[in-house]
Amino acid sequence: MIDIAATNADELHVLQAALGHVRKLALLGPEGTWTHQAALELWPGTSVRCLFMPVAEMLAALEQRAVDAVLLPARTTIVGDTPYMPVLQELLTRDGIEPLASYARMLGYCLLAKSAMPLQDVQRVLAHPVALAEAAPWLDLRLPNALRVECQSAGEAAQLVAQSLDGSSASLGPALAGELHGLVPLVTGIEEGRHNVTEWWVVGRTAADAH
Repeated sequence: MIDIAATNADELHVLQAALGHVRKLALLGPEGTWTHQAALELWPGTSVRCLFMPVAEMLAALEQRAVDAVLLPARTTIVGDTPYMPVLQELLTRDGIEPLASYARMLGYCLLAKSAMPLQDVQRVLAHPVALAEAAPWLDLRLPNALRVECQSAGEAAQLVAQSLDGSSASLGPALAGELHGLVPLVTGIEEGRHNVTEWWVVGRTAADAH
């Protein structure tokens, strides 16, 4: 498995070239997750078709060759193994499925809302449980009284905020989530730094077996 940290463009190009055979990629939906952001970095332009699906469907999609690979977050520097590690390990027990690459990048969360407002007006923060854990120091300091609501993904959190009837909710996620769901950033760069790194694994079929 090729192991690359997002430290410079040359290293990222090496990883992109190694994954060039992947044309159909399974990842968690909806659009706007950190995993979606990672996919756009690993497969820039239109080189891959992203198929958003629940984790439970990914194994069948790989075995039926509906996708060439799966992209899931494996671990983070703050919380350790993610809830998806058992899924990745299960995938790797199947014939023809191999670890293709590992990709690590620093994260910095955006606090996203339907419209601009003072921080003290935020009553609920929606995010993936890992995001809530990683942003906990900032939330404890800046939004100690806001209710923290767990969601399946950053994309779902942004979607729920966009659909909410009141303006007191906000979500944590990448800037991409705000762009796709029409939200505005109240704060950017939350808990950004080398202490907050997520590692994704690409698991799937090799170039010789993909098509």
